[in-house]
Amino acid sequence: MTRWEARMPSTHARVSKDELLKAAERLNLAELNDFVAELIDLRAHRIAPSIAPDEAVLLEEICKGLLPEEKHVRYHVLRKKLERGILTKKEHKELLRLSDESENRNAKRMEALLNLSQLRRLPLNALVDQLGITPCTHE
Repeated sequence: MTRWEARMPSTHARVSKDELLKAAERLNLAELNDFVAELIDLRAHRIAPSIAPDEAVLLEEICKGLLPEEKHVRYHVLRKKLERGILTKKEHKELLRLSDESENRNAKRMEALLNLSQLRRLPLNALVDQLGITPCTHE
């Protein structure tokens, strides 16, 4: 059972897409990222109910992608300070470290996407569409 199932009432009433979206609006960024990753996984299971272990590993890597919420927020706070010219040397080092971590996560995600597209013999853009992945805004 996922943690999302644990939050849902145990009734078997159908939940509308609008109700799901309204509930998702109340999630913080980390919870929303987790929820989206689980939705992508659910969609992938519906497209291909039994996923080969190597595909499962790649899908897990793809879902990890972004910085955790607290690091994401801190990164943007530091970016704003940099733009205003009020970043300390210590903060600059922290910003570089967070930037490196973000780039490494994105590189691993892209590598996993490319490997999965090759494994499935699909163009990358077709795989991205199939998985329902949308570009992140970094805002």
